[in-house]
Amino acid sequence: MPITHRVNTERRVLLVTREGSISRDEEEASLRARKQDPSVVSGMPVLVDSRSVHPPDSVSTVRYLADVVTHNANRLDCGPVALVVGSPVQYGMARMYIALTELAHPATQVFTSYEEAISWLATGTAGAGSGPE
Repeated sequence: MPITHRVNTERRVLLVTREGSISRDEEEASLRARKQDPSVVSGMPVLVDSRSVHPPDSVSTVRYLADVVTHNANRLDCGPVALVVGSPVQYGMARMYIALTELAHPATQVFTSYEEAISWLATGTAGAGSGPE
């Protein structure tokens, strides 16, 4: 499956890994899996590792993802979200995603370093929506 998740109980962070090309059905299946997982608790910070995902192929796909992921974040009542990307194209798409979801879920930031993303979630500043620009 191109989207997997696990809870890091030590850090109390939901870790989501996205790889390859991801279909709409796979997005929905991953949401259902997280909703059914008793270890995923309301308000939990989320780290999304997208370093190995194929970037969306169009702005309309980014808009769709923004709508779906924002809807999912609201349904899961998740806390701050750190997106980790691995390329300049992914970074640009992630920034576009953040702009589209800013009002619905302002505590979202994009990072190129996994360690910086974890640090941001751990510092408590994540809830304020602050992070690197």
